[in-house]
Amino acid sequence: MHMNAARHDVDDILANFTQLPVLPGVLKEVIATFEGADFDPVALARKIGQDLGLSAKVLRIANSSFYGLSRRVTCVQQALVVMGFGSVRSIVLSAGLATIFPKKEQGAFDRCAFWRHSFKVGVYAKALAQCLGADPELSFTAGMFSDLGQLVLDSCLRGAFCAALERSRRTGEDLIAIEQETMGLDHAEVGAAVARRWNFPQPIEDAIRHWRTPQQAPIEQMAGLVRCANLLEKGLTDSALRDALPEPLRSRVEANWPCIATGLPEPQQMEEAFRVMWS
Repeated sequence: MHMNAARHDVDDILANFTQLPVLPGVLKEVIATFEGADFDPVALARKIGQDLGLSAKVLRIANSSFYGLSRRVTCVQQALVVMGFGSVRSIVLSAGLATIFPKKEQGAFDRCAFWRHSFKVGVYAKALAQCLGADPELSFTAGMFSDLGQLVLDSCLRGAFCAALERSRRTGEDLIAIEQETMGLDHAEVGAAVARRWNFPQPIEDAIRHWRTPQQAPIEQMAGLVRCANLLEKGLTDSALRDALPEPLRSRVEANWPCIATGLPEPQQMEEAFRVMWS
């Protein structure tokens, strides 16, 4: 262990993270809808439409082949009618956070690769949820932002985080363990703390913190779904996937594998939707 490693308290660090982007008001309102608070979806769609950059990206994603709409939507309100609020909310959060954490061309942390991975994890989590009886849109969001803490550390402790990332790639050591050794915190707890600060629902916060060890999660199902989605994104399928899962998730995936296998999205459709998100 590096005895001179800087030690940080997560809450203290977040309080001093001047580089942490401010969450736009419209995204705060969208997140608040997870909790079932009274809101007018039409009025919220109109507010989203007033952000020209965000609404344009939402419409490009909605009209991509990934969603396969039978007709083209031309405004956020129309997308709401055709797709439903849950799907529109997922697109808005994906597009909005990808905008406030833009890609950087230099450094060990490749944000473009990060967002590609995160988007696929979200899509796989949604597909799993549809077969396992969980909330698909909540699962998509939990998967999409499961490694949110990496973005935060890249924004706010970039030198230390990139050093940890490079060491992990060089030695094969677990990144979480390196972060704990060298910084006294890790991207899982940082991501969960930011999710709590931004008022994401508790299941999403728990999934961000525990998806690597879902058996330890207060709400095991969401963390387990996200872990399974990460393994699918890495290319594991069939018995290799099931063997990597803890019980009882392993049994549930095995029992529902025919549904899961047929419900997984086509890679080229995910890639197109991702390119649209970054355009």
